[in-house]
Amino acid sequence: GVSIAGFLSTAVAGWLIEFAGPAACYLLAAPFAASVAWPAARNYLEEIWEGGRRCKPDHSKWQGEGRVPFLIAIATGAAGLLLAFSSVTLHSVRAKFCVAASVGLFNLLLFTLFIRPAIARINAFVFLQNIFHVGTHGASFYFFTDTPRQYPNGPHFSTRFFVTTIGSVASLSSF
Repeated sequence: GVSIAGFLSTAVAGWLIEFAGPAACYLLAAPFAASVAWPAARNYLEEIWEGGRRCKPDHSKWQGEGRVPFLIAIATGAAGLLLAFSSVTLHSVRAKFCVAASVGLFNLLLFTLFIRPAIARINAFVFLQNIFHVGTHGASFYFFTDTPRQYPNGPHFSTRFFVTTIGSVASLSSF
């Protein structure tokens, strides 16, 4: 189901972008995203109402091991704010890199020292995998769709062809 829906949305996206602009894709997706509201409001998942307790913290969860994930979340959030602040205030790319590398190593160290080893190993693997991933999607879009005036040696695909055909082939490969 999800693969078929992904294929259909990719097949339509190129046409929408070409004829109605990129915002049309969001307008088309909005009713599907909003369709979740009715089942959630009608409680189709049959969740149990907790009454007036919903706004009160459960202090028993913060005893012992429950405190560690909370403190790690606070430290990670503070590190994210440090990254945001440094990216705005620092002008040197080298300094921004050093701050980002320090924050990354700090988070990796926190998880390695304070979370169960099985979870910490998976976290470290995903973290390192994401660090070494080189994304080229944005650059490839402009390379393939630039006009002859913008880049004379490029393939000059239309946006519709690039989004629809290449995306549909990738979706079909996931079946």
